[in-house]
Amino acid sequence: MGTARIIGAAAVLLHMTTASAQTPYPELTIQDVSWMEGTHHYAVSNTILSPATPELPTEIGASADVEFVSATEVRLLPGFHAGGFNSQGQFHARIDQGLGDPADLVIISPAPDGSSPYGSIEDNVVHVHKWEKVEVGLRLPQEYQEAIDRFFSHYYADNTDPDRATPYNIDALHDLNPFADDSLQIWMTLIDPNGAHRLKWGFFMREAKWASHNMLALLVEDTADPLTPYNFRFRFSPDIEGAWQISVSLKAPFTNTLDNNLLPELYSTGYTLRCETPLPDNKGNLRVNPTNKRTLQFEAGDSFLALGTNLNPTPIGSGVWSDVNNYRMQRGALDSMLQAMSQLHDVGGNFIRVFLGNGSFAPENVNVGVYDKYRDGLTCNADTPVVRGNGQFQCWAFDQVLEFARMNDLYLQLCVLPFPPIKAYQNFAWKNDGYLHRFVLPRDSLTGQYNMKRYFYLNGDTTNTSEGPMRYWKRKYKYIMARWGWSVNLPIIEHFNEIDQMLSYSSVNLTGDSQVCPDNRFYWQ
Repeated sequence: MGTARIIGAAAVLLHMTTASAQTPYPELTIQDVSWMEGTHHYAVSNTILSPATPELPTEIGASADVEFVSATEVRLLPGFHAGGFNSQGQFHARIDQGLGDPADLVIISPAPDGSSPYGSIEDNVVHVHKWEKVEVGLRLPQEYQEAIDRFFSHYYADNTDPDRATPYNIDALHDLNPFADDSLQIWMTLIDPNGAHRLKWGFFMREAKWASHNMLALLVEDTADPLTPYNFRFRFSPDIEGAWQISVSLKAPFTNTLDNNLLPELYSTGYTLRCETPLPDNKGNLRVNPTNKRTLQFEAGDSFLALGTNLNPTPIGSGVWSDVNNYRMQRGALDSMLQAMSQLHDVGGNFIRVFLGNGSFAPENVNVGVYDKYRDGLTCNADTPVVRGNGQFQCWAFDQVLEFARMNDLYLQLCVLPFPPIKAYQNFAWKNDGYLHRFVLPRDSLTGQYNMKRYFYLNGDTTNTSEGPMRYWKRKYKYIMARWGWSVNLPIIEHFNEIDQMLSYSSVNLTGDSQVCPDNRFYWQ
């Protein structure tokens, strides 16, 4: 006779803790099965639940070889039955803490309260429509969070100016930059219904809000948001209908605790979701028409003709320098942009071109490789007036734009760097460009010009595509794709605007041109 070791619902050995008002990612739910033969072994980090509802029972017997192993808890509820085994059949349920601590995961999208039109949690299983966003929040172990807190404390250590970066103050061994993908390695492995493995990188973010309801209000951090502790996120949109399996990995191999112990690696598995048929208004990703190689069409086969306009919340060059808020996004500016998007949809438009501007949506400004607080002087010869901002708040605002685009069937062409060092707009757009200051300067001693190859390649060596500026360009694109690459409404990335106007790319006479600072007002050869 086979054996059956059953752990009842009351046998709780270890519970996952979650913040109040949060919905933990559902347990691995095994239900609606009748196994009388075959091998069915599950070994996961999180809780196993079987079944979630008696209406979807689990039945095990005859020659089936079944094992449920969890690092935390196995709950067998009404609707579960194991028995009637022959000499080959058996069922075991047990705890194995060697499988690792469960990741502290919460489901954010689809909305756990059932308010989302794009998916739901039903019978303890996440359901999402094809090509719609799934977002999961992760709370890091305490040792990781402390190392990240130390990084920010040291990076902004100037007591006279809380927004000024002090990168020389970083303790490389004990501080952890959450934006440094070569130091903090956090990823989600997805196994699609066809058995193919996909990888999605996690990203660090801050919850933001408007400081007030005033149209001139600026963005500030929302520390009271229940999602604030879950400041690492994963976003993806499944593109194959059926059951998906999910696991999460975390490590920081080059960072120690203050006791000089290695930060522990984390691996958690046993998460699932079910991808269902797409909603009628989501036709999938845009791609080049394979027949004519010229026009665009959706994955579902429908043709796409773009009709729209440039649309950004910060008017380029507007206002006066004494009003520094003209160079930061205000509540009224974003509201106006969203209103324009709605009006564009109402008249049949479907397309907008958006800038990741230094005062609007850009994650990286002034400080290379840190997408957080910054200070940016506007004038050519002094640091006053100073614009202070935070790339994380700006990214939060673009999150809203992308969600609004989904609701209004608008598709975006996203320009990552609207104004590199070009022959105009230096005084308000690129004066404090981090790549210029870190990699291009000093100027050529004879001509006074910039060697703009150094803007992309370490010391201008075009064969070096892994170190120096290229390493940071790649990191920024990785962040952009991790945060926004899930969206079918973001099909086009434009790397640079007006790159043909870049200084030293052509001959231009800037003598007396007020759009650049005095030290650039000469004839560029």
